Amino acid sequence: MRDKELQHAIALEEEIHAAAKGSSSLEEARAAIAAVVLPRVERGVSDDVEVDGFSGGGVSGEWVETPFDAGGRVILLVDVRAWLIGSAAQSREFAARLARVAHAPVVTLDHRLPREDPYPAGRDDVVAALRHMVAEGIDPRKIGVVGVSTGAALALSAVLALRDAGEPGPGALALVSPVVDLTSVEPGADDPLGAWEPIARHIPDYLGATPASDPGASPALADLAGLPPLLVQYGGADPASAQAEAFAVRAEAAGVEVTRGVWDTAIHAWPKFAHIREGYVATSQIGDWLLQRTGPAYVPVPFD
Repeated sequence: MRDKELQHAIALEEEIHAAAKGSSSLEEARAAIAAVVLPRVERGVSDDVEVDGFSGGGVSGEWVETPFDAGGRVILLVDVRAWLIGSAAQSREFAARLARVAHAPVVTLDHRLPREDPYPAGRDDVVAALRHMVAEGIDPRKIGVVGVSTGAALALSAVLALRDAGEPGPGALALVSPVVDLTSVEPGADDPLGAWEPIARHIPDYLGATPASDPGASPALADLAGLPPLLVQYGGADPASAQAEAFAVRAEAAGVEVTRGVWDTAIHAWPKFAHIREGYVATSQIGDWLLQRTGPAYVPVPFD
C-alpha cells in the first residue's frame, strides 16, 4: 500500500473519530459520523447506479444496482463499524462498487445496532432479510453474503443460524477483515488505522448479557461444518488478521471450501476505501469469486 494512500485513510479515520469525540450521546455520535461519511459516499456513487428501498422480514435498507446483472443473483452486504455504527446509506458507495464487479444488485440493511439492541438483534435481522429473499423466489444458491469487520460476525452467525434451522442458506459467503471471535481481543497485527481499539472497547455493548464464548456471538467458535464456500480476506496491517486466519483453518478442518485473499500491507477493511488501489483489487476479487460461486452451475475452481 502506498504511503500516500495510507495517510489519506488515517486522516479520514481521524476526522471521523474527532467528529464523534465531542458527542454527548451515541445518537449524536452516529449523526456526527454520518455527517462526515455521507457526503463522501454521495460523491463516490456514479450516475448509472440506481438506489431503491428494500423492505422485508421487518428489516429496511437499500437495493443498490448497476447496469450489470448476471441473471437473478443478489448480494447481501453486512457492513458495521465497531459494532455500534452503520447504515444502508453509509454503505452505499462500497455497495455500488461491489454490485458493479459482482454483476449483481447489492442489498444493504438498516438492521438493529447495540447499545440499544445487543446480540442477537442484528444477527436476527440479517436472518430475516435472507429468509425474505428466499420467500420472494430468489434461488438461495444465487445469493452471496458479504460481511465486513464486525459485520462479519453478524453475517457468519446468520448463515449458521439458517443451517441450524435446516433452512437453505446462501451460495457463498465472503468475509473481509472478519471479527468473529470475541474471546480474542488482542490485535493480530500492527494497526495504523487505529481500528481495533473501538472494536475491542464496544464488544460488551454488542454482547449485552451474552457471554463472549457463545458460538452465536463468536461464530468462529461454532461447528462450521456445512457452511457454503468461503472467501476470507485480511491484510498484513489488519488487526483482525490472526483471528481471520484461525477461523479459515477451523473452517477447512470442518470440510468447508476456503479461499484466502491476503494482502501483505493492507489495513483493516481496506476494500471499503475507494482511493486505495489494493481496495479496488480486493473488491474485484470478491466480485469475481461471488460470480464464480453463486448459481446452480457452480463447480469448485481455483481463484488466481
